[in-house]
Amino acid sequence: SMLKPHWHSFRRMLVIKGPKWTEELNEARRRGLMHNLQIKTVAEYPLPGTDGQSVVLKIWPKGVPER
Repeated sequence: SMLKPHWHSFRRMLVIKGPKWTEELNEARRRGLMHNLQIKTVAEYPLPGTDGQSVVLKIWPKGVPER
């Protein structure tokens, strides 16, 4: 992933994802991009003008406590 070289610069990341985030996450898992990461949904909210939901995800390295 393009973030891999930068993980040493931060301990966790918050990302905003749109309605297809679960498919994107499943694809990342199939590609092996999530095996060293933990992920948690920290917020969900309706996407204005659609029937979809957006989410805020927290991502941090495995083995590092959640903060």
